[in-house]
Amino acid sequence: MNDFARKFAVGAPIALLLAASVSCSDDGIESAQSSTTVSVPSDAASDAASESTAPSPDYGARLHERIEQQMAEDGTPGAVVLIRSEERGDWSAAFGTRQVGVDDPVTVDDVFRVGDVTAVMTATVLLRLHEQGKLSLSDPVSRYVDGVPGGDEITLRQLVDFEGGLIDYQQVPEFQAAYAADPQRVFDPQELLDLAFSAEELPIDFEAWSRTNWIVLGLVIEEVTGKPAADAFADELFEPLELEHIGLADPSGSLPEPHASGYVRGPDAFGGVVLPEAEQPAGALEATDHTNDSASSAWTASGAYATADDLATFFRAAVAGNLLSDETRAVWDEMDSLGYDQPDTVQFRFGLARDDGYLFYSGVTPGFNAVAAYNPDRDETVVVLTNSMWTAGGNAPVAGIYETIRKALR
Repeated sequence: MNDFARKFAVGAPIALLLAASVSCSDDGIESAQSSTTVSVPSDAASDAASESTAPSPDYGARLHERIEQQMAEDGTPGAVVLIRSEERGDWSAAFGTRQVGVDDPVTVDDVFRVGDVTAVMTATVLLRLHEQGKLSLSDPVSRYVDGVPGGDEITLRQLVDFEGGLIDYQQVPEFQAAYAADPQRVFDPQELLDLAFSAEELPIDFEAWSRTNWIVLGLVIEEVTGKPAADAFADELFEPLELEHIGLADPSGSLPEPHASGYVRGPDAFGGVVLPEAEQPAGALEATDHTNDSASSAWTASGAYATADDLATFFRAAVAGNLLSDETRAVWDEMDSLGYDQPDTVQFRFGLARDDGYLFYSGVTPGFNAVAAYNPDRDETVVVLTNSMWTAGGNAPVAGIYETIRKALR
């Protein structure tokens, strides 16, 4: 992975999908059936057979084989893929195992951490509070949270659009050292802000992306609602949609059952590991279990969990459904290029990105990787969840899977 791809695999989750080079055919897809399948690659659980619970759309069989191949190349233990398409048919599939080296197949109902897709939830709560007249996006941050550098001038809108200039606490060496020493340590949100605000510079040049922004916005939500952020998320997002398998994770690190275990290859849970190409076969690095890491270090930046089904329902409701009015969603109409030497096709605005016709967001948290995407022209939703944070080459595991799906759905 080149320097720019590594930089964004580390720092900007919406660019994770650009970090892997994937080649696959552009087969067209035409079908209108629904399917759920469970697949366990032979190298993960040789005795487990693939089983189908419904007729598979034509595209499902083609994708199934390609996804298995991609996961084998990347050394990804397990994954769930979900596609909802009125035109082509719905399809979901589970691949691999919940635990490395254990014959315990992933199911489509398993819970995964969703990493930085949490930011879409935080942004949507903020927009709902704006609709309700409880805050204004032009309000200065200092109206709700004390001690933020430049807080009298930085607006809530600027924080969501990465224009606040706040250092990302997850890239501060003192935070990384504390996390490595005790991944189950419970951090108070103010601790995370103190680490960010006391840092003078970072070892890597991050021009704008910062999870610190989302922690500040979590505190704004708590101040405005008078509730813990987890309760505000439930009240504003999940209960109106009658979703029961999605939420902000408990700070202790526990996940609802059933869930996949999450793994990081190599010693660095935040920076990834890049090996010479000759040393990058699947399994070249030992997979370390990070399932029970404290979610407090991610919180409203990247601390949510979900099943694929509930994440798909939420994501579509946020960007195209009834969680927000059309007037409020207009905040996403005018997106700008992200810069950072990325292709001009990738644009961003208010906690959401757009590329190749899809509104999407992607990201990581130790042990897990996720992407949620929606194509408004085709009313098509795609979700990919993996229980691995990095491939042996330092890329995002969902990148290859998502690109395979996106090319097939063209």
